[in-house]
Amino acid sequence: MAKWTRYLIGRSWLMRAAFLALAVVLGLAAALWVYPYISDQMLLGQLASDSELIRQKAMLRAEKAAVTSPQTLRRLNEALETADDDLYLTLAIVLRNAGKFHTPQRPVEAYDRVRAIELARSTDPDVREILALEAVAAGRTNRYQKQALEIASSDPQSAVRSVAATLAALLEEDATLEKLLDDKDPVVAAGAAIDAGVAGRTVLVGPLGKVLRRGQGQVSGAAARALARMAPKEHGGEILSLLKTTKDQTLRDCLLSASMELDKPKAAASVFEVVESSRKGGAHPPAIALLAAGRLEVAEAAPAVRDVLRAAALVDGKTALYEEQVLAAIEAAGRLSLDVRKELTEICSRLWGPNWPLVLIAASRELGRQMETFGVEGVVVRPTTQPATQPTTQPAEELTPLQALRLAAVFNIRPPTSQPGQAEPMVITTPVPSAAAAVALWLLEHSPGNTGASSRPAGGPSANGQSLTDMYVCNAAAAGTTLPGEYIAWHLGTSGADAAFKLGLAMLPPLSAPPRQRVYNDNERSAGAMLLALSARTAEQKRQTVERISERLGGSETVGGEDSFFVAGSYRCALAALGQAQAQEAALRLMEMTEFPQRRALTGLLAAGRKEAMDWVLWNWQIPADQVDFLLVGKALGEVVSVIAPELPRVDVAAPLHVRQLQVRALRSSYILNRSKLRVGLTR
Repeated sequence: MAKWTRYLIGRSWLMRAAFLALAVVLGLAAALWVYPYISDQMLLGQLASDSELIRQKAMLRAEKAAVTSPQTLRRLNEALETADDDLYLTLAIVLRNAGKFHTPQRPVEAYDRVRAIELARSTDPDVREILALEAVAAGRTNRYQKQALEIASSDPQSAVRSVAATLAALLEEDATLEKLLDDKDPVVAAGAAIDAGVAGRTVLVGPLGKVLRRGQGQVSGAAARALARMAPKEHGGEILSLLKTTKDQTLRDCLLSASMELDKPKAAASVFEVVESSRKGGAHPPAIALLAAGRLEVAEAAPAVRDVLRAAALVDGKTALYEEQVLAAIEAAGRLSLDVRKELTEICSRLWGPNWPLVLIAASRELGRQMETFGVEGVVVRPTTQPATQPTTQPAEELTPLQALRLAAVFNIRPPTSQPGQAEPMVITTPVPSAAAAVALWLLEHSPGNTGASSRPAGGPSANGQSLTDMYVCNAAAAGTTLPGEYIAWHLGTSGADAAFKLGLAMLPPLSAPPRQRVYNDNERSAGAMLLALSARTAEQKRQTVERISERLGGSETVGGEDSFFVAGSYRCALAALGQAQAQEAALRLMEMTEFPQRRALTGLLAAGRKEAMDWVLWNWQIPADQVDFLLVGKALGEVVSVIAPELPRVDVAAPLHVRQLQVRALRSSYILNRSKLRVGLTR
């Protein structure tokens, strides 16, 4: 070493060259070490640029760097902590596009801040509405959520302000909720009143009372509903007094709906006044008055209920009834324990056809219950017209309730209108009503109190060993549409009757079943699978169900598995109802497919307690409120929701549309405000 030192000292130029080279190397190393930091700082500067072009180019570079460079990703995340709203949103978009924003380590408040910024800056009203809905669905309380509320509650679009009312109720921001009670748009104001009631914001009782006293149609009606919930003693008399004096039909209907929540004797007297006033005026009572009379047990309303049911069966066109009135009268008759077998038999025999399907469903269902209560025989009616499509052994002028249901349980088929020789398919016009009649017969056959053979409507087994009621059910399930099978599976599966599981096994036989026991209709097998899943109570029944459905899906050594996408999907929905995780994920995908029977997927998921299905129905920004009403009423999903989540308010099929709109709002708000603590699922 000393030798080399003496050598370099003797040659100073060489020493200087060595030191220079070392300096260059160290400088290059330092530059390489510092460059990424400098580059990232330059990138951050460009991301904050006022020039949109520079900013867009920088965002593209940053997205790539966030994926490939851990150091750049770290610096982008660090910049978020001190960034203003402009840079924060830009950085969030970069990280989101790179798949690096939604991480377990990131505080949830970061998502709320991004949403609030986007809500303030978006020019698209639909986007702003979705952002407001997302804020509500988040269910959190923090300064960014409150910032979003402030923005949404002043939005020029009424749909956004309407969502803001629910957000205000969630955040307990009573001042904002009170402001929205005075919104110029009646839908927004009515929604705010409903949300205040659902959330129990008693501090707003005073402002709600002022809204009530305005007497403004649906808005004051919504206030009445909220007050009936929060302050029935203080404002019950005011609600009933307004009911007596108002001339506004919309407000009257809403007040009648609210009256069902008030003190029964006082409310019953006021409802009866409405019923009698209509009769004295030569008109039938409004539907909501009949509903209220039934639920408040107004026995004096019985003549009015009978009048509506008798008028519904007339075919001479002299009565001006609408569907909701008849539906309400059917429900009221059941709640008042009125023997209206004769009237219901006339409705089923004279009106059976493509019109008023909801009435026919309700009439069939109630007629079955009435025969269980009051007896199968003893009532004979003389219909003005005999059902044209089905033969009967009775004289043409006489028909019993049992015969009416049997005729109704067989599809009404519209004959072809084409000329001889021209092909035209037969059209089934009563698929779901016929399913309802079949279910009513089956439940009557298997009711706990129906132990005598003489009282059973079946009349003995058929050639293949099935009872006649089983055959009615199977034929109805085999319709060319899926909703009859959904109706059958749900009502039989949740009936508690032991025979329901046995019937499900027959509708979905094993692959090795002999030819006479095989089921070749896709819809019937699908309904059978759902019936098995919904009716399985014991561990052994659940095991049998899983085994039977899995066999049908996978096939055997000699027979292939199910090759129909729709039937296989139905099998997975049934397995989902039994709690199988993989099947539930498949059902979630099927739920989003419009070509698949969504009621089936939703039923399976709801039975299993998957709240994603409730989210899809009740808090889905892709489905407008009127479509929610259609799903609940038209697709009969409301009857499923009422069973799997009984704590939630219901939507009355028989209520007029303006009342149902408030009920839908109450249902949606009640669900989203109580989602975290709400228990959902089928109790077995």
